[in-house]
Amino acid sequence: MPESSGFYYPNRIARAFFVAMDEVMGVGVARNVLQAAGLDEYINNYPPDDMNRQFDFANLAAFTVGLEKLYGVRGGLGLAMSIGRVAFAKGLQDFGAMRGVKHPAFQSLPLDKQIEIGLQGLATIFTNFSDQETFIESQSDSYLVHVHNSPFAWGHQQDYPVCHTLTGLLQESLNYTTNGKPTFVREIECGATGADHCIFKVKILNDGHA
Repeated sequence: MPESSGFYYPNRIARAFFVAMDEVMGVGVARNVLQAAGLDEYINNYPPDDMNRQFDFANLAAFTVGLEKLYGVRGGLGLAMSIGRVAFAKGLQDFGAMRGVKHPAFQSLPLDKQIEIGLQGLATIFTNFSDQETFIESQSDSYLVHVHNSPFAWGHQQDYPVCHTLTGLLQESLNYTTNGKPTFVREIECGATGADHCIFKVKILNDGHA
């Protein structure tokens, strides 16, 4: 097992990533990734479906390493983003802060307001229920999602961003919030590269361009 970080997700959110991993890669391949990550204790033994803050961030950091070991940087990136998208659908879109986005009153809001409120809701979930402190900064033409203590960057030292799973999760949250309007998400700073914390840039796409 990886050395403890001292930071934790609630079991329910962590479980969503495991369920997503099975769906994206298949149970057999997911088992190989867990073995490569040194997470053998979670093979056929996923975190319980409760809100106890018990799942160590170091385990998700190890999961990122396991993906890269088996599939390389590029292959691991694509899989991690897909897992993040499915994890949002399986574990986060039904949290209280996100439930209201399908209400007709919300859907009648301007697109930029839908995105801002949706991002704030997601940030509230992470900040209130986990040790991942998240806040949103509004800019003239974009939004910045600031993530302190990203579990996917924990203990990493790389020359490239590694939080692809969170990028995918943000992408799917925006897709859900806006009913599929085109948006752009990119991690522009990462704790793994020596930044103080991770920052994701979110923009509305106009005619397919950021």
